Parts: sequence; structure tokens; C-alpha cells
Amino acid sequence: MDSHCLSRRSFLGLAPSILGAAAVPTAFFESVASAAVAGRPVPELVLSHQTTGGEPEMARKLSEDLEKLGLRMKLRPLSLQAWLDAMTQRTYGDMTNRVKTPLPQRIADPESLLFETYHSSQAQSPRYNFGNYKQPEFDKWYELQAREFDPKKRLEYIGRAANVIGADYFDCFRGNGPSVLHVYNKDWTGGIGTAGYGLAGTAFNWTWPLIRSASGKRRVVVGQPSMRAHTNPFAPDGWSYEGQYVFDRLATLDENLKIIPWALESFGSKDAVTWDVVLRRGMKWHDGRPVTVDDLKWTFDFILAHKPSFFSPVWDNVASVTVTDPARQAVRIVCKQPYASFPAAVLVFTSLYPRHVIEPMMREQGVSKPHELRFESRHVVGSGFFKLKRYTRDVEMVYEANKDHWFAPKGVDELVWKVVRTVDAMMGQLQNREIDFAYMSFTPSQVKELLKSPYLAVKEHPTTAAPYYTFRIDQLPWRDIEFRKAFHWSVDRNYQVQVMWEGAGRVVTEDSVFVPSHPFYTPVETKHGYDLQRARQILKDAGYTWDGSGRLVLPVDGDPNFRKRVNDVVIQYPGQKNLYAPVL
Repeated sequence: MDSHCLSRRSFLGLAPSILGAAAVPTAFFESVASAAVAGRPVPELVLSHQTTGGEPEMARKLSEDLEKLGLRMKLRPLSLQAWLDAMTQRTYGDMTNRVKTPLPQRIADPESLLFETYHSSQAQSPRYNFGNYKQPEFDKWYELQAREFDPKKRLEYIGRAANVIGADYFDCFRGNGPSVLHVYNKDWTGGIGTAGYGLAGTAFNWTWPLIRSASGKRRVVVGQPSMRAHTNPFAPDGWSYEGQYVFDRLATLDENLKIIPWALESFGSKDAVTWDVVLRRGMKWHDGRPVTVDDLKWTFDFILAHKPSFFSPVWDNVASVTVTDPARQAVRIVCKQPYASFPAAVLVFTSLYPRHVIEPMMREQGVSKPHELRFESRHVVGSGFFKLKRYTRDVEMVYEANKDHWFAPKGVDELVWKVVRTVDAMMGQLQNREIDFAYMSFTPSQVKELLKSPYLAVKEHPTTAAPYYTFRIDQLPWRDIEFRKAFHWSVDRNYQVQVMWEGAGRVVTEDSVFVPSHPFYTPVETKHGYDLQRARQILKDAGYTWDGSGRLVLPVDGDPNFRKRVNDVVIQYPGQKNLYAPVL
């Protein structure tokens, strides 16, 4: 398969997430599905899930429903870092919950949703195809859209790619929502929210440099339920969204989600594979040194040389990087093949990094790989409109305004990200004005309670978020498409929307990568609903049985249809063995 210069990751704009549970060591996760043997009961299924956002309750409901089908489940609630580790290391058990996160970058362009989550090249750890999904038919349509510059043809190819995933009954979507309801202290004005992401957060950078306080405050405090465990932008769960205030992105999105130059003065394509970019003049690193075109080229070369997992998908298709005009600070990037999403996938996701800081760090710390670097606050030197002043793990992250930046914040001297672990505490600190914004989308009933305070206001934005379950398709019983079909009919999506979201969302009846409110949405032919009797009939027709205690039993070894289904789930590439063929 060809390699590609493709998009940025996804899982890190997780909406206000994950509290409580301690990190779980890798050894805690046994490979339960590998123990499945034809003709025997389906082993206990392990579901690793996050601990906030209603996930524990949804996991409980799913467990109860699957028990009616004769399945047993083991629920493992995980903290943010433990969950991220389990995903990247593929130690989450049989299945986990995820969210097609509504990052502005993913609304402007579908690249990261498609490539990182589903392309076969991303199925190995620590890449982001966490279910190890390998489907050459999907790869074909994905690669056609990646090279297609005609918008209509590209949308057609995207639709075909989405239909392949739906027909495979891979990811199981639970709803579209909830609406983004961000509550804030109305003393602050001027913030800009966006569809799918809201007013307060890390992945969209217009609110914090633009807001002003009517009372003259210069310090804004944002509450969030959890915080990343490091400030290393090169780590697999890279400190990129928080870090974009410190490390200038090459391009960004305006409030209408149009791509605009940022650290670049301009960019454009000479032909389908050649892109010329010009660095913005007059920029300085936070330590006062000038940002030069050599820094830009070094950033590109560093990523290409070390291939940190957070960036390597973006740069996989780059053939060469050359300074073409030092006086103009111009660089030419040549890709190995045409790439329609280059500005959205590469420029919007790539930041500038200081050679004079990173290289000495690697020597002093004796590391050869950038993801192993230990970043202290003094090492976090960028060129962005905020500087990192202080970072205390699990407590707070404090930025100060960079007055030398061309887009320096006018109304804020200090931006504080403060960890507030529970919903009740978040609501209380908003009401007591201990925090000014909450990076958490509240439920309608919570908003109603909060708005009893005369100091608070709410902004609502539609969302393209879609929570879903993903599973290890290379393991039994998920290898069997009939089992996956039955599972899709066992998820109570109405409970998700009406109970958990209090009606602030939409029930989905198809497994499209893009929900109907997404600009790249196309209908998917495969439909589903919530019907346990239908799920049970699907299993029965597929050769499953039940033992005397009601446990679901796998079809017997001699069932040719079962054998074919589980051996065909991973289509063999030319010259490759089917490494996932089960022992029957």
C-alpha cells in the first residue's frame, strides 16, 4: 500500500473528560477474546470506559442488555491517562467507548476522521486505528479522495469509504450530541465559539486572545475536569491542542472554519504534489531569539527524521523539504503523490518548534526519541501568543500573554486552566465565581440550575460529536460480522439521547463516520435500531446457541459459514498471510 502525508490525530480533543479511576497497569488486561474457541461459550467481554460524561451509566445499561443475549461483561472504568495508555497499547480488552470528537479541524476537513481511525496503515500500536481495522476496499476509496481536488468527486469517494465501514458493522455509534452548552461568567465578553466545539476549550484559539472583562479583570480562569499528564508535544497523546497557544501552528481556522495562514504569511500549490510556503516575518521565540526559515525547515526535517506518532501520519507522504528563497523565508514541500487535504491536514496540525531548545534537551537527557523528552516549564519555548508560565500536574496550567506576538491578547494577561474534578464542584465554582469558564458541556437541567446565578450566562452550539463503541475486530467474537450485527441491535440509543443527554441530541440509525450535521455527511446504507429479539435471532441464524445456563455459545468448528466469516474479516493483502486467522 502507498504511504500518505496524512492528517492529525483525533483522540485528543476529547471533550471534558475523564476522572477518578487510577491508572491501570498493562498486565491488568488479559487477552480475553483470544481464549474464544469454537463451540464454547463466548468468554466474558471486557469493556474499558471513561469515568465521566455518563459513560459508567451507559456501560451499566449495555451490560444489562447484553446479559439478556447470554453475554457476560466486565466493566473497567479508567482515568484519562490510563484510558489513553490502554488505547495506544491495545490493552483495553475487547471494546471501549470513544467519541468522534467535534474538533473544528475535523469539521473543516474529514481527513483525520478517515485516515487515522480506519486506514490499514494505522492499525498498529501506537497509531490511532485502535480496533485494528484492515479493509482494502476502504483504503482504496480513502486514497482516491485523498488525491482528488474536485470537491464533488471527493465527496463521492468519501461517501463510498463511509459505506464500506458501515457495511462492515465496525464502529457502533450511539447518538449525535449532546449540544454544546458552555456556561461562563458574563463579565467576560468577546469570546468566539464554533459549531461542534463551543466557546471554551483547547482546540479552537479565538476566545482567549479576544475576550475582555467589563470589570477590568486581566486574569481568566477556566475549569476542566482533567489535565494531560505532561507537556511534551511529541508524545503519542501529544500536548498539541493545549500547546498551540505556545507553539504557533503554520495555519489555523478562522471563526467560519476557513483555513488561513498563521505562522506562515502564505501557502499555495504549484501543482498537485508541490506546495510553497512563506514564513511570517518578524516572529520571535519566547526567549527573544528570532524565528527564521531555518527553524521552519528544521521543524519539518525533525518530524521526518524521528516520525513521532503524533505527527508522522501528517508527513508520511512528504518526499522533500527545501528552502527555495532564504531572503523571502520561502520553503517548498514536495509530496510523493497528490494530496487534496494538505493545508487542513498538514499546515493546520503542524507547529513551529525551536531547534536551539529541543536539540540540547535531547543531548542533556540522553534520549534519542523526542517522545521520551521530559519537558519542564522552562523547556516549553514557542512563538505563540501565550507563554507557559507554570504547570502543576493534575492541578493547574498557567499561561501569560506574549505581548510581542502579532496577535497578542488585548484583554487577558494570564490564562489559567484549573482542574475541577466533579460536575458538582464545577457548578459550585462557577456560581461562586472561582472560575470564569467551564470546559464542560452541561446538561439542560444543570444549565437551568446554573442560570439562577445572576453572574452566569450560557452559549449553545450545535455539535457533530458522536459517541460510539469500538472493538478489536482482529479477535473473536468481533471477527464474526454476524456477532457485530447483533451487537449493533443491542445498543439502546434512545436511552443515550433521552436519559443521558436529556433530549439534547439526536438518535442515530446508521453507522456513518459523519453525523448528519457534518458538512461531509453522506447517507450510509446500513441501518440499525434497538431490538434485543432481533439481535438474538441474528445470532441464532448465524449458528450461535445457548447452553443450559443461558450463556451464548460460539458456532461449532464444523460450521463452514462461521469459519469463512471469521477468516474473511481481515482480507489478505498480496503476499501476506492472514495473521489473524483463529485457531479452530
